[in-house]
Amino acid sequence: MVLPASTTVPPLNGGIALKRNQTLIGAGPAVPGARLRAEPRIENTQRTHHHGDAIELADGARVENLVVGPAYRGGIYGINVTNVLVHGNDVSATNSSCTTGFVVQPFVLPTMAPGVGAPFSSGLANGWAAIMIDASHATERALITGNYVHDSACADGIDVRASGRAQMAVRVLHNRVTRLREGQSQQSVLAIGMQTTGRSSLTAIVDGNTETYIGNAIYDGQGDADSEGLFANAAGHSVLAERASRNTFAHGLGHLSANCFEAAASNGGPTMHIGLSHSSCQDVVGDILEADNLSRDATLTFRVEHVVAEHSTFSGAEAFHQVEPGDDGDCMLEVASGAASTTSVQIEHSRLAHCVADGLGVVSNVVDGSGPVSRLGFNIENSQLIDNQQSNLRVANVTPVITLDGRIAGSDLARSEGNAVILEDLDTTGGTHARLDFGGGSLGSAGRNCIYGGRPLTAEVVGYSASARDDWWGQPGGPSPGQVEAVRGRLDTAHPLARPPAPTC
Repeated sequence: MVLPASTTVPPLNGGIALKRNQTLIGAGPAVPGARLRAEPRIENTQRTHHHGDAIELADGARVENLVVGPAYRGGIYGINVTNVLVHGNDVSATNSSCTTGFVVQPFVLPTMAPGVGAPFSSGLANGWAAIMIDASHATERALITGNYVHDSACADGIDVRASGRAQMAVRVLHNRVTRLREGQSQQSVLAIGMQTTGRSSLTAIVDGNTETYIGNAIYDGQGDADSEGLFANAAGHSVLAERASRNTFAHGLGHLSANCFEAAASNGGPTMHIGLSHSSCQDVVGDILEADNLSRDATLTFRVEHVVAEHSTFSGAEAFHQVEPGDDGDCMLEVASGAASTTSVQIEHSRLAHCVADGLGVVSNVVDGSGPVSRLGFNIENSQLIDNQQSNLRVANVTPVITLDGRIAGSDLARSEGNAVILEDLDTTGGTHARLDFGGGSLGSAGRNCIYGGRPLTAEVVGYSASARDDWWGQPGGPSPGQVEAVRGRLDTAHPLARPPAPTC
């Protein structure tokens, strides 16, 4: 037990390495964000003690109600430990050494030129996290709950990494993460990060967390950050399953790659199953949500339910839109750039609105491996994709996709400063088989969508054939002449609704 001491008294310095089944607890009132006159404090400013970590975990260890930091490296760290509990701590000012921790695995970033990508062969380096759990071979379980992680200049918030053949199950619950900046020697900063490599597996339940003011803009003198609220990254033949719920994210600061939640399959053919439900993402510089399948032979699914994703602010969105398929301010981006990959997004009872690019962008360009994407799909039900500046829905592929399935039912795609719906098959080989069903088509959509209000067009179709029957086009009788334009393609707008479908519009 660590007793509270006045803030005028130096904290315990040098760090503590726990033994098996030990509990380290701070006495007195709950400390997270409390600003108490007397606090149970631990720091480690010495790199020679415990690698510079303030607290080292062991199997069965519990760390509770401590004020942790400053720290030369991590605040609370464990490797190959199981049955650990990290609860109710206040952790700040960690990683003064700016040591690299989480590294986003190497990937090739696609452009909009067929087969052309920009390789990031070293990945993207992040600072060592305030709270971090690693596993290289063990079977691990961990609970990280009720912590307040804040105010660090070169540190991630909470990171969990599995490598080798490790098998991990982690719950990250009811933590607050705020005011983390990207260090000048780093390339990214994560509030809560999950990663698998090798043949490892990780199952993560992430519930009730809050991430605010993650990253930094150039006005603070450090340069723009690549900031992330929730981040999931997989490589190799690993498996990562993350279910996030009741998450609140606001004010993602930095450059065009800032996101509320990004899931990225980097290389090697991993499997990722991601879910986000009953959550809010507000005010992000880049794409708010991203499902990035950048790896050949990889599978990535991303399910979005009861989510509000609003207000992206990237100022260069329109020009950048022509260069790179993402990082331009979409409410949600789905991208497939790996040969033989499978990617799907499900959106239900959600609102994607007021973004500077697309409500949902679905794009494909193979730059990892050779041959077509195996499958690229999206399904939107009972949702709003409205009031976005470039389009509410954009589907575009520049290299072949064996099966491209898109279904929309009972959803509002009204109003856009650009064309409300843009469908572009830009693959000149003719190797894409697309089934786009917005009503009355082969995927069973009953329609009842609202599609109107774009400028200058409501719908622009190039190369695809799509069905949009039984929808509302802003007036009885269907779209007016000049409201829909099709080039080398067709949009079936038969049986238009005579009145707006309730409660869709």
